[in-house]
Amino acid sequence: AALGADQLAREPRAASAAAAPAAAAASAAAAAAAAGRRFTPLRTGMKVAAKYGGGAKYYPGVITRDNGDGTYAIKYDDGDTEDAVKRPLIRTEEPTWSEGHSVEVREAGTGRYLLGVVTRHNRGTFDVDFGDGRI
Repeated sequence: AALGADQLAREPRAASAAAAPAAAAASAAAAAAAAGRRFTPLRTGMKVAAKYGGGAKYYPGVITRDNGDGTYAIKYDDGDTEDAVKRPLIRTEEPTWSEGHSVEVREAGTGRYLLGVVTRHNRGTFDVDFGDGRI
């Protein structure tokens, strides 16, 4: 079954990541952990959608700065900007995982997390091999 990006919980951080991006990812991860949630780290230049002004609707934009405190500056596609959008109000619009990445997937109905490996990415959905014959 194909899985949407929102069903993939996280991927391990690559050991070869550069120091600055790793520090930015660590600050975002620390803020998310403090909130009791795990989020994919964001980077400058990443395409995202965010809830402008904390509202209910997502608007497309680009991360222009990681503030290091769990908030991000965003330039929206319509020209508006925000300087401190909290991570829970942002979703990535770029695939974060690719073939071969190890991931944890939350199983629908049970809430359990299963370990797997991404075997295919297709327009925002992913096939994941769980090693037990299920995909």
